[in-house]
Amino acid sequence: MPHLRAVILTAISTEFKAVRALLTNSQRVKHPEGNIYEQGTFTANQRTWAIGIAEIGKGDPTAASQTERAITFFKPHVILFVGVAGGMKDVKLGDVVASTKIYGYESGKAAETFKTRPEIGLSSFALEEEAKAEVRSDAQAWLKRLANTPDVVPRAWVGPIAAGEKVISSKKSSVYRFLKAEYSDSLAVEMEGYGFLQTVQKRQQPVSAMVVRGISDLIDGKNDDPNQPPEDVRQATASHHASAFAFQILANFEPNVGLLGSQTPTYQVAADSWEQVFSSFSDSDVPRVAPLCRQIFEEVLTAEKVAFAYPEFAQLETVQGLKQLLTRADDLSLAVTWIGRVIEEFKYPSDGAEVRPVPAKLQAWYDDHRPVEPEPEPQEKSPGYLLVTLEPKDDEDTVAIRAEFDDGTGHVTTDLLPPDAQCSLDDPNDTLSKHLSVAVGKAKGVKTIEFFLSWRHFDRPVHEWKVKAGLGKPKELKQFRNTVVRSLDRLILEDFSDEWLECLQNKLIRLRKCCDQELLTLSHPVTDLDFEALAEDLPEGCDTLILKLLTALPDDHEDLEQLMATVLWSGIPLWFWSYGAPADTTKLLDHIDTLLRASYLKDSATFAEVIRKERTRLPDLGLLCDCPHRLPVLVDWKNGRLRQPTA
Repeated sequence: MPHLRAVILTAISTEFKAVRALLTNSQRVKHPEGNIYEQGTFTANQRTWAIGIAEIGKGDPTAASQTERAITFFKPHVILFVGVAGGMKDVKLGDVVASTKIYGYESGKAAETFKTRPEIGLSSFALEEEAKAEVRSDAQAWLKRLANTPDVVPRAWVGPIAAGEKVISSKKSSVYRFLKAEYSDSLAVEMEGYGFLQTVQKRQQPVSAMVVRGISDLIDGKNDDPNQPPEDVRQATASHHASAFAFQILANFEPNVGLLGSQTPTYQVAADSWEQVFSSFSDSDVPRVAPLCRQIFEEVLTAEKVAFAYPEFAQLETVQGLKQLLTRADDLSLAVTWIGRVIEEFKYPSDGAEVRPVPAKLQAWYDDHRPVEPEPEPQEKSPGYLLVTLEPKDDEDTVAIRAEFDDGTGHVTTDLLPPDAQCSLDDPNDTLSKHLSVAVGKAKGVKTIEFFLSWRHFDRPVHEWKVKAGLGKPKELKQFRNTVVRSLDRLILEDFSDEWLECLQNKLIRLRKCCDQELLTLSHPVTDLDFEALAEDLPEGCDTLILKLLTALPDDHEDLEQLMATVLWSGIPLWFWSYGAPADTTKLLDHIDTLLRASYLKDSATFAEVIRKERTRLPDLGLLCDCPHRLPVLVDWKNGRLRQPTA
């Protein structure tokens, strides 16, 4: 008994006979509701298919109801609709078109002029790939399944088809002009494909489906040439060609079937779950949420693959079209990421859009499906931290270097460097390398080097400073050490340091409790340094936890001081900036967002390690991460010993 099962539907008798001719052992099978089908076998590539075939009649409504009935009866792995169509674009008589999608072209609004609201039925991606592989193959094996070699060798195409209830027989008709204007990429036009694919895609457990059509007529009237065969002959030829191509796809197709027989495909997102998601949207939301979906796909597949595999993104105008696209992808991680960004967009809209309340059903779906962050593994001993402070002297480019080692158990070693250690930041590598090598040599078990800098030196990319590693040549810190930057200035603000530390501690607690999505919503991107506007956005004690400065720090001393004052008084514990003007702020923002996971923020060493691993993608990114739990002992911040450089 064959384990592989397929159903092939046809609309008229000519199409049915063309399909049956390629089966063996065909016999009648009666449905309990009265339908009379036929079932036969098809063997290719050492596999045998049991194939049920049906002649269901013309039109989308009939196709929809009969498709469901046939699937329920035969329980196929694959279902195809095979028959004839009118040629719209590029194709010739006898050619074959395998559908990527079917436009339901009669969907729209009847105003003074008909306004299209296109509905789309999508073919299964795996079948579409098989069809494309056959089309580009040099062998063209499907032609060998033809009973006779035609005088003019037909060509196979893979592309869109339009479907509707109207019979189009002339390019002068209003429907033809409408199709050429609104669906100009359609290769063919027919009557049943849209209802067929819609029915398949609405099932709880959909099957692989595609429409295959042979061109029996050309709408431009070229088939009326007296040298052309009559219509019944053209239909028979087109049906035969379409059947040959359809069976060639089956010959190579690999459904999800095991050695022990049929296995129900595992769908990550069940149909009722999709219903919960998309019932929260209306067509007016599509221009706002569809680009977010495309962003997610491009992050995973690259833009080129998206354009090839999911070209429908460019034409999405309805919720139904978006639903079909996501259902086809059937990827839970993509869906969860997309819904998370949609929720963020509704709460914190971009481009001046209105804030929209997040539908309760949508939030509930996201809460149910988003991945739970794993609990951090307990550590027997906390990693060691080498705390290095670079305190400015009267010469603003000369700093005093102080180093202490916190072993993570509460023991702090402070005598790692001589009291007069200093270096110039114009050319820090030799001097800095000497002092850091001494400090690292005395401190055992250093996991992370944490630099405490004055705001005047935040434009220094500390991860590029070089330090000797053992007996080798000096290496940049980013190659072998985790490094983070902290602010010295916050420690010496008179009448504010205690209040700031308490505020910062509460904010860090919030950081660690946040889920990924909340971290993104509690961050603030800045592309234009308008300090007055920024001060309004970030008032003292604001809810913003993360500042994403998508620009370089200002060169002007007063501007830099104004920026730092705004950020300091807002109490933000974590902020990013660029050492140079970024070429692409969107890419920089995406890279920053990949770092904002609560699990990364459990301690500075973990976050620094993530930064180090991402340095190849983030070579120009600066990071400030404040922590009230570990402050350098050598800095007498209570008495304000640290001095700012002179202006």
